[in-house]
Amino acid sequence: MSERARSLLSINNIEVIYDHVILVLKGVSLQVPEEGIVALLGANGAGKSTTLKAISGLLRTERGEVTKGSIELRGEALKRAKTMDAAGVKAALETIKDFDTGGLSAPITFTPTDHRPNTKLRIMNVNKDGKIVLVKEVAVERKAEWLGK
Repeated sequence: MSERARSLLSINNIEVIYDHVILVLKGVSLQVPEEGIVALLGANGAGKSTTLKAISGLLRTERGEVTKGSIELRGEALKRAKTMDAAGVKAALETIKDFDTGGLSAPITFTPTDHRPNTKLRIMNVNKDGKIVLVKEVAVERKAEWLGK
């Protein structure tokens, strides 16, 4: 299995430009492994916040954009809203498939015809060792009439 396939988050050689002119990041790459923690350290102005904005899709709010490279979550390229309006955000959300919330809920999927995040609930308990353990997973049947059909 490749290193990228085992990564939760993979940032590959991204470049960020503000106002179509100002190059603020060039060649930034990092891997966040499953169940891992990564610290992003650097001096003031080194690009820490810009890197996080690139990952979260918030660059457009400051007239910035990722112009090169890729950002992947669990091996799939992140889809970004083309515009920061309701239609753009809706289109980006509809690309979420089996997003794992870290075990706190069942994986979340949004489609163009169904925006309910999931129909499963995980009942958890804290055992005597202080670990969170799954007690039961409950599923709710999806009904077409809930979607107005």
